[in-house]
Amino acid sequence: DGPQGFTAIPTLRGRYLHGSYHPTIFPHNCFGLCIDGGWSLEVLPLAPDKTRVVVNVFFHKSQLDRPDFEQVAGRYYHRFKVSTDEDADVQQALQRGYASPDYRPGRLGFEEVGINWIHNWWLDRMFGLPDKESEIDERAA
Repeated sequence: DGPQGFTAIPTLRGRYLHGSYHPTIFPHNCFGLCIDGGWSLEVLPLAPDKTRVVVNVFFHKSQLDRPDFEQVAGRYYHRFKVSTDEDADVQQALQRGYASPDYRPGRLGFEEVGINWIHNWWLDRMFGLPDKESEIDERAA
């Protein structure tokens, strides 16, 4: 089960005690609202070949008094560092592609199956359609 994180935010009620919510303000702000805290991600293009990424992590004030706050929070910070570094690698590859003379602007490319898949996954849940993940797992095996 791995190291423990923070407990659920004490003021959460009902459906907010289950799962996470990830609102996005296009074109460059994402939020992760979780039962134990949250995060924000801001992507700021500075030049065609340069982008600044700002990540903020936040916790309920009741967690600050824990004697192990720094240790537990460190696990969250580490996770965000790992994922932000991975995202930076992907962003750098995309940026190189944008600089290609063959690049054509557009929202989705036919090779971006992951983006299409996640959009369909969200739509299926929004409209209450049956879960197709077992089908995907079978095809991937």
